[in-house]
Amino acid sequence: MVRMEEDGVERVQLILGTHPSAPLALTVSVYLTICPQTQLVFERLSIHSHLAAVNENNLQAYSVDGPTIAGNGSWITAQRMLLGVWLVMGVLPLTLQLRSYLQFVTPHKMSEVLVVPPDLQRETANLTEHCPVTAFVLAGVWWNFETTHYYKADQGIVCHAVVPQYNLHGNYFIGNIKTKAYQTTPSSCANDSFPFEQYLYHGSIGYYSYYEGEVGTYCAKDNTAYIVVEVLGTYDINGVFLADGTGTTESRMSWWYSIVGAIWLVYRALMIRRSYVSCRRYGRRCDELGEKLDHQEAMVFVQESMRLSAHGARNYQRAALLYLIVEGIMTDLFLIIANDGWATRVQYASMGYNLSGLMLLLFEMVESMRWFSDKWRLRVKRVFLSYETALVGEFVSALAFQTFLSGLNGSDLKRLKPTALAVSYYFWSLICHGIVVVVVVLIILSVRVPWALLYVWFKHHSFAVLSEPCCIDTTLGVRSRIMLLGGYRWEDGKLFYKTAALKAFGLLKMEEDGAEYLVLHKLYWLTVPRDNLIGVGIITGHRVEPCNERPCTADQGIVCHAVVPQYNLHGNYFIGNIKTKAYQTTPSSCANDSFPFEQYLYHGSIGYYSYYEGEVGTYCIQDNTAYIVVDVMGTFDINGSFLAKDTGSYKLRLSYWYSIVGVVWLVYRALVIRRSYALCRQYGRRCDELGEKLQQQQAMVFVQESLRLSAHGATNYQRTALLYLIVEGIMTDLFLIIASDGWTTRVKYASMGYNLSGLMLLLFEMLESTRFLKEMWRLRIKRTFFNYETALVGELISALAFQRFLSSLNGSDLKQSKQTAIAMSYYLWSLICHGIVVLVVILIISCVRALVALMYVWFKHHSLLVLSEPCCIDTALGVRSRVMLLGGYQLEDGILSYKPPTLKALGMLKWRRRESNIW
Repeated sequence: MVRMEEDGVERVQLILGTHPSAPLALTVSVYLTICPQTQLVFERLSIHSHLAAVNENNLQAYSVDGPTIAGNGSWITAQRMLLGVWLVMGVLPLTLQLRSYLQFVTPHKMSEVLVVPPDLQRETANLTEHCPVTAFVLAGVWWNFETTHYYKADQGIVCHAVVPQYNLHGNYFIGNIKTKAYQTTPSSCANDSFPFEQYLYHGSIGYYSYYEGEVGTYCAKDNTAYIVVEVLGTYDINGVFLADGTGTTESRMSWWYSIVGAIWLVYRALMIRRSYVSCRRYGRRCDELGEKLDHQEAMVFVQESMRLSAHGARNYQRAALLYLIVEGIMTDLFLIIANDGWATRVQYASMGYNLSGLMLLLFEMVESMRWFSDKWRLRVKRVFLSYETALVGEFVSALAFQTFLSGLNGSDLKRLKPTALAVSYYFWSLICHGIVVVVVVLIILSVRVPWALLYVWFKHHSFAVLSEPCCIDTTLGVRSRIMLLGGYRWEDGKLFYKTAALKAFGLLKMEEDGAEYLVLHKLYWLTVPRDNLIGVGIITGHRVEPCNERPCTADQGIVCHAVVPQYNLHGNYFIGNIKTKAYQTTPSSCANDSFPFEQYLYHGSIGYYSYYEGEVGTYCIQDNTAYIVVDVMGTFDINGSFLAKDTGSYKLRLSYWYSIVGVVWLVYRALVIRRSYALCRQYGRRCDELGEKLQQQQAMVFVQESLRLSAHGATNYQRTALLYLIVEGIMTDLFLIIASDGWTTRVKYASMGYNLSGLMLLLFEMLESTRFLKEMWRLRIKRTFFNYETALVGELISALAFQRFLSSLNGSDLKQSKQTAIAMSYYLWSLICHGIVVLVVILIISCVRALVALMYVWFKHHSLLVLSEPCCIDTALGVRSRVMLLGGYQLEDGILSYKPPTLKALGMLKWRRRESNIW
């Protein structure tokens, strides 16, 4: 046991085992940031320990509101630095990947002009006369395009063409009337451009192909089409079927891509979640110890925590990851074609990033097979795989790739169609794609090598840093992802690591019976257990000798079971028996009377599952209060009486119920957003063509209408299914209010208010569809409570008031309602209490909306008749309009009508039938 005195407080740093073969027992002081201002009432139900207990009947846990400031007074704490880097390095790439996945997984349709019957005869006579296109320019890259045959269809000549080196196949159609040239067309083609449409399928490695529908103009002078991608998708087709395809007017999608892409996304999300937990814990530990982390150290730790493979992974597991990365690279290669402008550069950088991940994983596989001696392993790793050169090669490849790709397309590869036919388009495309990948990898490596040499020379004035062994590198072995050249120190012909570098890698030093051990945070595949510290080396003097992995276990103490009856919250908590440094939000009166505190809680939901939160902090014996923060969150399929009797488990737990329902909700929301995106693009393009401008409010109205959850003409059965999903979302918000701290708590309050307003909209929509209300009262209610002018005001007020209300509710007589909960079951009692919370928030939102609506209408129109007078357009729209626009009305001579800009905001058009001149 190692102790130290600090401000008169005895602080335990390490409690170690006594036998050399026993696990290392470790207690690390971990304190908290901000808790939600929520009072949790615990009652002692059971004690499982031979140690002395704190003899109190009730234990309260709540927080002190306010910002978290590090001990040195700096706002940028170690935890915030780590989480900021985590957002940039983890969440942002995942967001881009999710966006790409949604684009490709959405079913697509071809333009009817490009589709021909499958039994229509192929024609090759006068091929260049009927199909003159020899190239197209897309995303700033020139592509060769070779026509193979054409069809004489009802709509005209439809040509089939191929880019043989990339297994790209599709049909194109050229209009016969000149039109305005596309914006990337050269000025020489201004008067010789014709409408051009085409679709392309780009064969991938698996049995599916990427789809892109393109439009633009064809220049008759240079036989080149200048185009832009309009639609993306995927379809289960490849090989000979791809070359023989004639298109279809039916919707198409790829199940192969959908499943593989979902697996890859979920796995990446779990890795980022694992990284988030690691960053929070390590950052908090650094803050309590007064340790700072600079940008580079934070980036190193985040990158190490986001590695794809776990420590101790096998090569067959890495091979599975390798396939997923390769599919990701194929997606990047295709998106390079699909994106234009700055988005193209983003895809180049993304492909370089994925290629560097491919290089890391391949080298990790070679490392694990021990083909290299340790000396050469370290040389290769330091020269090619270091943090100092990690992004430089990718940046250069992004700058050079466009020029390289245009040059490659214009090389002799474009003439090798006979070779493609001989070996099959599929295999030839693998070779050509391999050429692209190899060239990009060579660009990255050729930049990294001189950069590493220059950096080492100017930093250390010796190249020995690249080749000399280091005991810590040897000890870590394949566990370290890449090297930190700036973290070395070269002294007297020996290579050392600086202390800051060890801190960046998250390495710790422990003692056991006078022996010192090097301790590492072990990365598991999916979970982040608290006891993830392992001893990997024995420290002797200035050296570290590798040793077998030895887990570090926690000390023992009192385990209590507790419940918050009004919310169906159950769990165990643990109080350490040795005083420790108080958590930073603890009152000063508790500075000398604080003990380590840990707990887990399961929060029962509506469905048969519960939300999980693991919390840490310190317990103050003076006020019987624990000052805690959420450390880990999750879900598990448990509820009802099983939840009250649960004693915890060391095994991995997850909820299939929540996983399935959550995925359904996310996919549906994503498809609704994708639908809104397509509608906004179409409507925006139409407005631009007509020279119509949209103001901010009009744009917001159109977007909100396009984001409605239910479709026009939906039945109440369908709305009921959506209602359940929204209620589950509200339960998630209620739970996250407990789990979030600081400004994120306010965000969750606003999120819950937003979901509640969506719930109100859907309920009123169901009421509208039943025609239970008269038209006059329907309009009165809808204009008063559901309008754009007051849409966010109620949510904002509820966010400001909710924290105070929830604290008061928790301090009311509900905290003594355990007997009521037991009599009618914790589950039913929690539904009632949660219903109280939801009802109060809805009342706050409704009261604020009604008041603001009355004030707005009076000051805008000087008459409250706007809220009650009928309007023919509102009657015609009926349930199709989501909410009302009070500022869009005009009241003249007692008649209520819509202003023309309002109709534009709602996306309404005027249509005339030409043959009969009827509106």
